[in-house]
Amino acid sequence: MKKKLDEILTDILEQDIITIKKSNKFSDLPSWDSLRYVRLIISIQQNFLIKMDPDDVEKIISYDTLSTILTSYIEKK
Repeated sequence: MKKKLDEILTDILEQDIITIKKSNKFSDLPSWDSLRYVRLIISIQQNFLIKMDPDDVEKIISYDTLSTILTSYIEKK
C-alpha cells in the first residue's frame, strides 16, 4: 500500500517522496493547490478501490493523516 501511495503522491504533487513526507502539511508544498487535492482524492479512491467519506477527506492534510485514513479503509475491505 505504501509504495502505491508514494507513487500517486509523487506523480500528482510533482515532489520527491522525502519532501512530501517531511512536510507538516500538503499545503506547505509549493505545488499544492485545490486541483491537485481533488486529483489526489480521486486517484486514491480509484487505485485502492475505496469510496472515502467526505468527513475523512477533509481530515487529509499530510502524508501521515492520509496514510492513517487510507489504512483504515483498506482494513475494512
